[in-house]
Amino acid sequence: MQRMTVAEAANVLGVTRDAVRKRIKRDSIEWETGPDGETYVFVDASATANDASATNADMSEDTSGHDDREKLIEFLYEQLEHEREVNRENRRIIAGLVQRIPAIEPPPETPSEPRESPVTSASRANRSSR
Repeated sequence: MQRMTVAEAANVLGVTRDAVRKRIKRDSIEWETGPDGETYVFVDASATANDASATNADMSEDTSGHDDREKLIEFLYEQLEHEREVNRENRRIIAGLVQRIPAIEPPPETPSEPRESPVTSASRANRSSR
């Protein structure tokens, strides 16, 4: 068994680095973390002959992940288009409602009449107690 990095193991096994990481995650390949934090994989000399079953299993997982991403992206685009349509409908409704509401005009200003300050009940009580 040879100890090598994930990248080296991927080259030797003829698979992607992600495939090696998936094997590590499933614990289907012997591995360890070195003192430097690097992940090392132990590859058997017989595995370097590109075991067809292991390689095909990893490749099918890689492509299914790609298919899942494509489906997710397609779903998100459909969802985005639906939300855009809802937004257009809401804007149309708001525009119709705004047309129905008459413009609110400001009250006419009469500068000739002085405005009285509002009298509160507290100030009335103070005046009557005097």
